[in-house]
Amino acid sequence: MYSRAKNSSIGFGGMTDMKTIICVGFFATGSSAVDDYLREFDNIAQTKQGVECTFLQFPDGISDMEFNIVDNPHRHNSGFALKRYEHYVKTFAHTYHIIFGSEWERLSKEYIDSLTKFEFQGYWAGDTLYQTKLETLYYYFCRAVNKLMPKRFKVPSTYNYFPKRKTKFCDATESEFLEKTQTYVQKLLKIINKNEKEYVVLDQAVSAMNINRYLRYFVGDAKVIVVDRDPRDVYIQEIILKGKVVPKDVREFIDVYKHDRQKKYSSEDPSKVLCVNFEDLIYKYDETTAKIDSFLGLNEKNRSEHKKYFDPAVSIKNTKLWEKHKEFSEQVAIIEKEIPDYLYHYE
Repeated sequence: MYSRAKNSSIGFGGMTDMKTIICVGFFATGSSAVDDYLREFDNIAQTKQGVECTFLQFPDGISDMEFNIVDNPHRHNSGFALKRYEHYVKTFAHTYHIIFGSEWERLSKEYIDSLTKFEFQGYWAGDTLYQTKLETLYYYFCRAVNKLMPKRFKVPSTYNYFPKRKTKFCDATESEFLEKTQTYVQKLLKIINKNEKEYVVLDQAVSAMNINRYLRYFVGDAKVIVVDRDPRDVYIQEIILKGKVVPKDVREFIDVYKHDRQKKYSSEDPSKVLCVNFEDLIYKYDETTAKIDSFLGLNEKNRSEHKKYFDPAVSIKNTKLWEKHKEFSEQVAIIEKEIPDYLYHYE
């Protein structure tokens, strides 16, 4: 179990009272339905629909960086992890400008600098992963020329061909890393919640596996709603839409689907994590939305746009797809036989 850094000393004005809601699924399982439902409340701040905020859980994101700084510290790993996150920030800047605006780069640089104890001139083999093609050509050209030079003019194999390149050094402890990360995340959330509403929503900010790890990055009250969906519909929808994330072979799909669920939120705090089915949001709408309201502490008086963003009468067409697409009957039969425990049981 991960320890939680003390955050009582972190000051954000009134923003420490802000409550964070995170909607997450397993890909194509319908977590956007909860995201849409929450848009009907006037005391909840959200970003543009359909824009995922994955910088905590994405490869080379915050969690990866923590692993290399705290769990697997090394003079190369730790400093290079900062560079990798720096690269991530630039690579996905367009997406995060939609969520956090132009402050994304500035606050991210401020965060990276806060974790960097010092920099020095130099680089190692890992830096070559992020070289431009021109830099790579220059490197191999210099190496080739050096091999052709007379022995007395040759430089050693350790020669620095990129004297302006710098290496970062980081020796942050777990508590230091968490405090700086919480500060960074809270500043980003404040951008979304510029009107200082009671709640702010993030889409896909954590992984459905090991949720406790990610909740450590938030200050105050953060809760996660995990949405799952009948595997038959997930499979058929992906085939119809020509998706590229899950396998097309039904048995391979079953392996992936089962693997994710076997590693999900089994040890998570029920006061922090709520699991709902996409189908329940449709066929048991009143009961399920009441459960969500109770879990988050929402009041119906703040719901100003009833069924404007999520209407079960519309979303019902995305259920029982196997009844409309008989051409998948063979694959559906295999799914029903191999993973019956994951099927949604309709009344």
